[in-house]
Amino acid sequence: MSEQESEGSKRVGSSADFGVTQRGQRLQEGRTDLATRIQVCRDLAYLGRTQTSLFHDCVAILHSALRKSLVNPPELNSHLIEALIHLGAIEAVPAIARAFSTRRVDPSITGSWPLVQAKLGLIPYTAVRSMLSEPMGSNCQKQ
Repeated sequence: MSEQESEGSKRVGSSADFGVTQRGQRLQEGRTDLATRIQVCRDLAYLGRTQTSLFHDCVAILHSALRKSLVNPPELNSHLIEALIHLGAIEAVPAIARAFSTRRVDPSITGSWPLVQAKLGLIPYTAVRSMLSEPMGSNCQKQ
């Protein structure tokens, strides 16, 4: 096998082969329409789950895009969060929390912040049920 053939073999399965880098660029471009950017979120979540060598690249791209939650449309932030949930990306929790705290998320897509925490395994689902069943403000007095 020549050196050039060996080098080509190393590229198989890389980010370029699956278009991860190009998808990341499309996600970051503000001039790309929202539907395309949402599809890129789904694509990256799928690639990150099915191609283990791409997992970290996919998480990094999605996480980086969510860090711009203040300028992103809430719908895009919601789909970014859903993709990160599907990848189990707990390292993105601070960015997710920030998007929720600044009200830049559409909860009809992601669910509430407590539900997102439960989906990521940070709190039990039973805690979400009890939070939702309590009257407003009653959980503020509990210690």
